[in-house]
Amino acid sequence: MPRGWVLGLLRGLSRSRGSPTLKMFRRAPLLALAALALAACGGAGSPGSPPTTVAPAVTATVEAGSSIGAEEPSGELALQHVEVLAADIGPRPAGSDAEIEAASYIADQLRSYGYVVEEQTFEFTSEFDREASLRVTVPEALELWVGAFTRSAPGSVQGELVFAGLGWPEDFPPGGLQGAVALLRRGELNLVDKVRNAAEAGASAAIIFNDSPSFFEGGLETESAIPVVSISGEDGERLVALLEQGPVEVSLEVGPPADLISRNIIGRPASGSCETVSGGHFDSVSQAPGATDNASGTATVLELARTVAARELPGDHCFVLFGAEEPGLFGSQHFVEALDEAERQELRAMLNFDMTGVGEPLLLIGSPELVETAAEAAAGAGVEAEASEPPGGYTSDHSSFLNADLPAIWFFRDVDTVMHTPEDTADRVQPDRMEEAVTLALLLLEELEEGL
Repeated sequence: MPRGWVLGLLRGLSRSRGSPTLKMFRRAPLLALAALALAACGGAGSPGSPPTTVAPAVTATVEAGSSIGAEEPSGELALQHVEVLAADIGPRPAGSDAEIEAASYIADQLRSYGYVVEEQTFEFTSEFDREASLRVTVPEALELWVGAFTRSAPGSVQGELVFAGLGWPEDFPPGGLQGAVALLRRGELNLVDKVRNAAEAGASAAIIFNDSPSFFEGGLETESAIPVVSISGEDGERLVALLEQGPVEVSLEVGPPADLISRNIIGRPASGSCETVSGGHFDSVSQAPGATDNASGTATVLELARTVAARELPGDHCFVLFGAEEPGLFGSQHFVEALDEAERQELRAMLNFDMTGVGEPLLLIGSPELVETAAEAAAGAGVEAEASEPPGGYTSDHSSFLNADLPAIWFFRDVDTVMHTPEDTADRVQPDRMEEAVTLALLLLEELEEGL
């Protein structure tokens, strides 16, 4: 689910809470369909992330044309994909080495099912994962993990640190900050108002720490006049404690938005044609393993692709895993823009799977005809699903198709409380939920094929 919408509308509110500390990842069993060359957990390799070692690409050893398993969907097989993506690879921010590693794994799976695989690369400019740094220079040298706020002004600042509480106007010194760096606690007041108050009080930059021990990502609805970064609640309280002992000076830097490269992985039948596209995004935010959002959707698409191939389902069905969804639907937008007129005319439906592994019931969102057909199929099969409207402030890759007047439906299970946090781990994902989504998708694809 894209941060461009969620952060602007939800994370801009200081009332939203961070997450507890990172749980230990649990290793996945080896795929029954592929012997995986698994490496140690790889890092995202993105600017502003803690230093990590990027693991070698995870590759499958299954040869194209080998057995692809049973004709019935398996939630356990889908879960194994989740575990590889979220635990063995880990956070997969758009444009990072880990996103490339995930793309390689996805491509290998689709090839093993007999699809012709294409990697579609594209450039994008992201407000996320911008270079940012924060160092304490007095009274001791200390480097902290920070994240640049979306819509933060770029800049490099050195100065005295001043704690100004929650950032209400009365929390600042009567004489103003006179170029000092404001240290603010998250909570009560909207983030954009905290930053505005700090700038009006004369701050040269603002550091906002979480109101729980964990790290959080900050987003602003409008451009700020000063550089703004976020840090964990634990680091924030550490700085407050240092200030109680005497003066603290810091050096802070926020870089400009990043120009990055991402990719879509496209699996086509031998014909090369796409009467339907089933897809979902495989990137995550930088601080989250992205199990629910959206390894679960990616795994659902892979299991759907496997089952379609195993059943030799009539029709030309394509499977596309999109990169760079979190920064703003860049992957799906690029895919749609690359379609020629004949391909647009041929495409009957896009099925989008985003956050399918946790919660109930299955929500159906998008083109009315597709939603109605899917809801009827669900009722006939005993699948708990219902037509719904998009949750406030959220969107996903199906929107890129709807905006181009192409029919699309989003399979979704509700907003997960730990999405975009370190607690979005594979152990929480429910295999039966993904299996249910694949089952319903198969029914919908069959219905669409009968209407061709």
